[in-house]
Order: sequence, then C-alpha cells, then structure tokens
Amino acid sequence: MNSCYRSRTNSYSQLATSRALAGFFGSRSWCHPRGNSGKRGGLGNKPGRDARCNTSRAEHSSRKKQKVAVVGAGAAGLVCCRELRDEGHNVSVFEQAPVVGGTWVLDKAMKSLEDDGEDVHSSMYDSLRTNLPREVMSFSDFPFTPETLGGRSVDSRRYPSHHEVLVYLESFADAFDLRPMIRFRTRINEIQRLHDSNEWSVSFQRNGEPKGAAMERFDAVVVCNGHYAKPQIPPLEGSEEFPGMQLHSHTYRHPRLLAGKVVVVFGISASGQDIARDIASVCETVYLSGRSAEFLKGPGAIGSDGNVVKRSAIRKLGKNGEVWFQNGEFLDRADAIMYCTGYEHFLPFLSESGLISTEGNRVSPLYKHIFEPQAAPSLAFIGLPKFIIPFPLFEYQSKLVARVLSGRCQLPSKEDMELDIENFYKALEEEGRHPSTTHNMRMEQFSYFDWLQAQCGPDVPVFPKWRSDMFEASSRVKKSHPERYRDVFDDEISLAEAKREFSMIVERSPIAAKGA
Repeated sequence: MNSCYRSRTNSYSQLATSRALAGFFGSRSWCHPRGNSGKRGGLGNKPGRDARCNTSRAEHSSRKKQKVAVVGAGAAGLVCCRELRDEGHNVSVFEQAPVVGGTWVLDKAMKSLEDDGEDVHSSMYDSLRTNLPREVMSFSDFPFTPETLGGRSVDSRRYPSHHEVLVYLESFADAFDLRPMIRFRTRINEIQRLHDSNEWSVSFQRNGEPKGAAMERFDAVVVCNGHYAKPQIPPLEGSEEFPGMQLHSHTYRHPRLLAGKVVVVFGISASGQDIARDIASVCETVYLSGRSAEFLKGPGAIGSDGNVVKRSAIRKLGKNGEVWFQNGEFLDRADAIMYCTGYEHFLPFLSESGLISTEGNRVSPLYKHIFEPQAAPSLAFIGLPKFIIPFPLFEYQSKLVARVLSGRCQLPSKEDMELDIENFYKALEEEGRHPSTTHNMRMEQFSYFDWLQAQCGPDVPVFPKWRSDMFEASSRVKKSHPERYRDVFDDEISLAEAKREFSMIVERSPIAAKGA
C-alpha cells in the first residue's frame, strides 16, 4: 500500500490490498502533493501511465472545447452535464422522459413478467426510502438538506423517501441551470463512431417522430443511462408452468396486489429484504430466498410481524404452485414469485459500435470503469460501479471525464490502458469472481475516490473522511438493527462533521445558499 495513503480500518486495508484491487490501481502509485501532509493521496500507476492534469492559468485558455452528447438526465447525467459545461464544453443531454431524475422518478405502473414492461424505466416503489443517510449522498457543493431545498423539501428524515431524492435532483438541475441543455422526450436509437472524422453519429427520435428521424454529430459521447432498466430473470426450471404471478422488483410499486398471498421473494440484496418487509404487512407469509450461507444463519423468521421466513435459493417451480429450494426444503403452494435478482447492463444504442461488450453482465473493456481504450477519451461511462455512494462518485468521475476531454488531463496510451484492464480482469478471475462482479466496489470505492481526485488535480478536494466514516457507520447500524436502521442512525461525530462542512459550503456558495 502506498505510504501516502491513510488507511481507515483494518478491514478496509485488507480489502484495499486484494489482488484484484492492486491490479485495478496498478502496482505502483504516485502521491498527490497533499498526500505526505497527512491528507489522503491518490492511488494509481507510475506517473507515465495515469491521467495527469495541468491546472496552471496558462493552460486554462487553451482547453479544448468539445461538443458532447450525454445519454440520460438522472443523477449521473445531471452532474456530468454540469462538469462538462463548467469545463467549457458544448453539452446536449438526451433524456427519453419528460423530466429529470432517471430511476428516481416513480412510474406507478405495476406489471408482471407476462406484461410488456419495456416502457417501465423506473425501479421506484411507493414506500422506498434511501439506504444511506442523506448527508453522505450529497454532491460536494450542494448539500442534501431540507434547508438547502427550502420550501420544496417533502421529507426531512435522515433516510428520506424517493420523493425527497427527486426533489434534490430537480433542485440541483435548477440551481445550476441545467435544463436548457436537456432534450426531453428524446430517445437515443444508435450511436456510431465515424472513423473518417473521429466523430460520433448520434441517431435519435423525439416523441411522435419515426425511428431514426434525426441525426447529429458529436466530438464525444458520455453514457449516463444507469443500470436499473433491464431486469435480470434467472432461468428457473418450471417457471413457464408456474400458475401464480411472477414479477420483478423493477416493476413492483405497492403491496396491495399481494394481499393475503403466499409470496416467495427471490434475492436477498437491499431491494429483496426491503420489499419482503414491505409486503409482509399484507401477505399471509413471505419466504425470503437467497444463496448466502451467512444470510441463512440466525433467526429463521424476520420482519416486524415475524412472517418473513428465510429459505435457501429456489431450485425449481411446479405447475401447481410448488417451490423446491436448493437445500431440499419444499413449499407446497406459493401464489407469487418476486424476483429481486438484479439487472442486466443494457446498451442497445451501442450494440452496433463493435466497441463495447456486456457479456457476463460486465461492461467491457473499460479503463477504470470509465474509458473505452480504442475510442478514449471520446467514449466514456459514468455510474457503472455498484455498492457505492452514488452521487459523489458520479461527480468525481464526471470531473475527470470533463478534464480529459478538454486536454487538461491526459490518459495513458491505448496500450497501457488495455494492459491495465487485462491485469484487472485476470486478477478478478484468479480470485474466483464472476465477470458480473467487475463493477462491485463497496469499501474499495474509497481508494477509487482517492484515485479519481488525484488524477483531477489539486483543485478538486479530497473525498472527506466523514463521508467514508458515515458510510461505514450506516453499514454497522443496518447490520445491528435491520428492521429500523433508518430511524436509529446516531453517529454524532460524522454528522457534526457533515454539518460543519455544509455550513462552510453555504457561506461561500451563493448557489447552495440560495438552494432551489
């Protein structure tokens, strides 16, 4: 581990020195100028192989101004739009919905797998609350507080509802005047690289127009369309003959249709556990089914009503509603199966480009989860990492993309990026990790934050330690109080640090002070 990096905890240190992460960040690193003074430096490869930034005044006037297409106006697309605009680029954001917010916009349609779910773009459901404190979710210069949102705030709780998150994103778009750059009700059909000019052809259609009705050329494309659009349904034996309802968490909205039923929720991630508890209030019994041996330990029934029962993974379904589980247990009747089994990366507009693959549910090949080496820096992705603090990570990625496109930061050569990717994927394989876990980070995200900050340069602040502390505290509280962790968070130290930082932001930022 680089001596200029200040580790947080022993468990994090162990994660950060894993072979896969070492491969991701490289075997050698250079220190940010602040690194030796006790602040966290960035992790990366040797100086000739990382993005390096020039922040002198002389280079400011010589920055390249690119015409950039951004796909999506959710959280990632909005902050990317701002960073690109502030770096001097000409930005157009393509958003198929009539509003900003992406997945945080509630679509009230609730559909089963038999219904046509192609037009469902949101994964929100009525009772959803964030699983992270609002303070840690904030963008760096726009506090996610009721005070900043002013009269628009609808939920002041530390773990607010999805309605409050949408208000925050709408307020962010308004505060930084982003809406004029967004083309609403516009769907991207195809993105192709024009090899004769090194530009990109973007084919799109507005509502009511035929497919391919419009085309425009851009110098670069940044994909910010998220990864919660195409549900991943495991191929279960007997699923076609199962007589009950089958639906995915993507189209779940409320428990009313499941009242009085016996439901098997397949998947024990955050959505699986939250939805199981949500429907338990109206269901006869909920069986929460998963593969994790650790999950199966402890009490067999959970939930405030005690009617959420743990089971191993589903093995097969029967034509009379039977369910067989992997450990040999059997359920003679289930009325519904709720799949909380994640999503597939879905990039139909890039399928003909020949540059990007989603095989194994991994977007590849990408340097540091962002740049496609052959087309870099003109094709970039924001927001692919999972199990992270999303909004700040989108922001730091966007800062780097904006600076690389302007020429303020330089990427390694194509060959060095490809070698970095090859080593990273090889390390994952040696650790026995499936390609679908490539973008999973969890605690490793903080080394990634440090790396992004170091590449951007000294004018980008280091990722505050209170945020990582709050993230870890939130995880601890969730583990110790799974039923009510959202209402008992009490890490007063990180909360005090957050309040102190937000006060300073409001004092020096007219935009944050004005809020919405």
